[in-house]
Amino acid sequence: MSSDILDNKPPLPPIEDIEGVVEWFLRHDTPLSESMKFAASKSAGIFWEIRTECLRDLNRFSGADRLAVHASSLEAQWQDVLRQAQTLIAQHGGPDSVPDSKQNELEKLAIGQALLAARIRILVHFLKEQYGSSLNEAQDPDENLNQTD
Repeated sequence: MSSDILDNKPPLPPIEDIEGVVEWFLRHDTPLSESMKFAASKSAGIFWEIRTECLRDLNRFSGADRLAVHASSLEAQWQDVLRQAQTLIAQHGGPDSVPDSKQNELEKLAIGQALLAARIRILVHFLKEQYGSSLNEAQDPDENLNQTD
């Protein structure tokens, strides 16, 4: 029996249903959906904003090469946000030690990291399913989604 059935997740829509696939990832892909819940708790309307960005990415960057280059660019941005958050945390001796005056900055970095990770994860899914391609050297954002939470 599929773990999605056990988790009460609906099945992933067919790749031709672009909006359905994007929404499925944002709502049901673990840990992406958890990161989206965190982001939504900090910024109303963020779900629709990231949904729109993902759909815009998929429409604007058609073709395996263009989509891969864009996903790689987003991955570099994600790495930069991650480094900024790690630096801020390290400067204060851990996430619980970041002073209140810097918590807003840390939250913005965590939201930025979650949003970039969502876009990358969705674009990589489309690369694999539509073109049989992948980002060979890109780190999977899943592995570090919650590093700044």
